[in-house]
Amino acid sequence: MSTTISEQALRSLVGETLESQNGRSSKHAQGPSYYEVFGVNEDADSDGLAQAYGQLRQRYHPGENPQDPLAAEIVRYLDSAYAVLIDPERRHAYDVSLTNGHSPIGAARYTNGAGSRTNGAAVDGAYRGPNGHTAVITEPSRAQFPDEGVVVEAGDHPTPGTAAPEAGAAAGGRRRRASVDRDLTTGSIAKNLWFLAWPQMVSGSLTTLDTILDLIWAGRGFGTRAIAGLGAAQSWSQLVMTARMGLDTSTRAMVARAVGAGDMPLANHVAVQSFGLSGGVSIFVAALGIVFTDFLLRLLGVSEGVVAQGANYMRWQFVASGTMAFMFMSGSVLQAAGDTLTPMKAQIVTRIIHFVLSPVLMFGWGFFPDWGLAGAAIANALAQIAGAGMNFYALFAGTSRLRLSLQGYRPDWPLLGRMVRIGAPASVTGMERALAQVILVGLVTPFGDTALAAYSLTSRTQMIANMGSMGVGQAAGIMVGQNLGAKKPERAKSAVLWAMGYVTSVQSVLIGLIVLFPAFFLSVFSNDAELIQNATAWLHIQAVGFFGMAIGMVFQQSFNTAGDTMVPMLVTLASIWGVQQPLALMLSGAAADWTLFGWAVPIPTVANLGQYGIAWAIVLAIGVRLLIYFPYFIWGPWTKKQVLGGPGGRGAMGMRSAR
Repeated sequence: MSTTISEQALRSLVGETLESQNGRSSKHAQGPSYYEVFGVNEDADSDGLAQAYGQLRQRYHPGENPQDPLAAEIVRYLDSAYAVLIDPERRHAYDVSLTNGHSPIGAARYTNGAGSRTNGAAVDGAYRGPNGHTAVITEPSRAQFPDEGVVVEAGDHPTPGTAAPEAGAAAGGRRRRASVDRDLTTGSIAKNLWFLAWPQMVSGSLTTLDTILDLIWAGRGFGTRAIAGLGAAQSWSQLVMTARMGLDTSTRAMVARAVGAGDMPLANHVAVQSFGLSGGVSIFVAALGIVFTDFLLRLLGVSEGVVAQGANYMRWQFVASGTMAFMFMSGSVLQAAGDTLTPMKAQIVTRIIHFVLSPVLMFGWGFFPDWGLAGAAIANALAQIAGAGMNFYALFAGTSRLRLSLQGYRPDWPLLGRMVRIGAPASVTGMERALAQVILVGLVTPFGDTALAAYSLTSRTQMIANMGSMGVGQAAGIMVGQNLGAKKPERAKSAVLWAMGYVTSVQSVLIGLIVLFPAFFLSVFSNDAELIQNATAWLHIQAVGFFGMAIGMVFQQSFNTAGDTMVPMLVTLASIWGVQQPLALMLSGAAADWTLFGWAVPIPTVANLGQYGIAWAIVLAIGVRLLIYFPYFIWGPWTKKQVLGGPGGRGAMGMRSAR
């Protein structure tokens, strides 16, 4: 297949940029320089370049020009030119070529790996051959055009100063996958959503299976009390993690919006700033958890046998939460930029390490010491370090769409303040859920260790039922963020609807299997007949709410990544503390004995369903959330949220504005 690059179409692009410079003419006979194409001076700073690049890319984007067959080529040309000027080393080499009087070569070479097809010469800024004729380029590198998103698979890598790197080339000559440059604001919504979702579904499924394996080792190796202790400890460690994860949410929202708007320097800036803030919060909160471990477990009223089994595990799990934070924050940034494959690979490596090390450290196989239940948490901490290292390498080495650097780093207080304002409600949302789980553990505890173990098993089986739902929800959020950045709210809404269709399909299969064969799933963890009987009753009740939980997850992730974190917080607050917790007391029969700081609280008992009343309360709260989310989604104010400070956002967040 051959592609003819129209000189007239590209000259039109160059001509319009030259007109914006008040008639400044090209000083090079064979085509304008990159600076002239972007309409900036040769001493323009990175912000000025980013602003000019973003405006031109938006103007000529295939999504804005669906009838223009060369729109994708123009955007690739702009990407190539910008990649040279934004990289200091390449820009210097390019400037030297201009000073020496060499023809400025403006486009990436389209090759199949065997060299240029323009009589041995690269193509210049107007896509012309050096003989002044329009270049006809045959056998181009693979590209998906407007209907499928612009994805370039790089061929040869030109050297600095002679040709720009292709869209699939990382700065410094390193190769990167074409998929990291995929444009999510054009083409098939269903395909783009699935492209983002399946790696995150794999990652989420591996995390779920890994957690379940720990529970299996605990039940098989240490008994029912170990399962109860692990469940209680994980409730607290989850609470600690959610205190920080709101910052991941705000970072994802801001990076996705910047990428969708074509402002990559701003996306890089947000990512680097978020690491310092999120890392500091993670270490501080984990330290508090380690110090107060015994107090927190006894606060739940669990038996001393459960405390003995769970305390050491809980301390190490807090340590693991610190390393896990760096894994999550780096993965969130990559995903927001559209790269879900790198975090998936990191997750696979992490889970393999954890899977191998957990039984080795728990039971002291070989020459390793016997750490007991704590061995699972130690294995988790070590595994997360490896995964975080893979994510950070992709971000700082330039193999991802983003290319980060700590050179000249200093806190950007306006941006950090905005990040906290957006992320705080998301943190509260997560903490509300986690704190509610802790309180539910306290409500289940009076019914005995077997009931607590049944609740823990049901929670883990629920993770199987929701396997992949979080990944689809996060994919929908990324689609929402980038398309809102590209000013395409209807496309963002469609992404949410497609995501709901995906999770409903997956849930139908998984929930059907769990409801039909509950004993099969539960017996994996334990053969205790009483425990399986209790947990089966829990599962049959909560299966009704699994569908609603998955759809609610899509709504929450989409609203959060749109920057609308306040509504999910308020909905969670109302459904959990206004519905779930009161009903858990009123339906379980625990209301009669409920006290607050020693004072009896008059709460009516609606039914005396025992431990199963708590299960029904959880299901009813999920239904209330959906009744609020659906009309709010249709109404659409979440599509109008500003996460980058509006038109003057760069300056408002401490970044220099182009002049």
